[in-house]
Amino acid sequence: RRLQSRAYGRIFGKFSTVTTTSDPRATIKSSVGIGDVLNGIFQIKRFVAGGGMGEVFEGVNINTDEIVAIKIMAPAFAQDERVEAMFRNEARILTKLAHPALVQYRVLAREPSLNLLYIVMDYIDGVSLSDVIDSIGATTNEIIALARRLAVGLREAHKFGAIHRDLS
Repeated sequence: RRLQSRAYGRIFGKFSTVTTTSDPRATIKSSVGIGDVLNGIFQIKRFVAGGGMGEVFEGVNINTDEIVAIKIMAPAFAQDERVEAMFRNEARILTKLAHPALVQYRVLAREPSLNLLYIVMDYIDGVSLSDVIDSIGATTNEIIALARRLAVGLREAHKFGAIHRDLS
């Protein structure tokens, strides 16, 4: 399983930018544990990947059984007011975006008992872009079409002031 960024399009199917790990750790660096419930709504199911400002987990809304992705700001960064402001700004911008080439961000919240800042977004199960391209031998025209789809999604994000720092 992998977490997909829809910014990579669906030309060849579902793609991914963040690789899932099968790491069964019960407690993660971010001080959240598998099984923890954030704000009485989102249960942490498994660690997906680490990123620049924190970690991403697969979670579930315990009220609706909907699978979500949860991006938790690393506690070390949460101590820096500027970094927290960047994280909050990212959420403010991205929760306003709705585009087929972008993952839908839903909510920014702070878990009071753990004092963790987190963003909830769509969880999309798929395979990595590089795996798909390598396995099917994409043509130049298919790669160009994918690049155009990426550009359209990024243009939409840029209209709102979002700058993607992690294209891979």
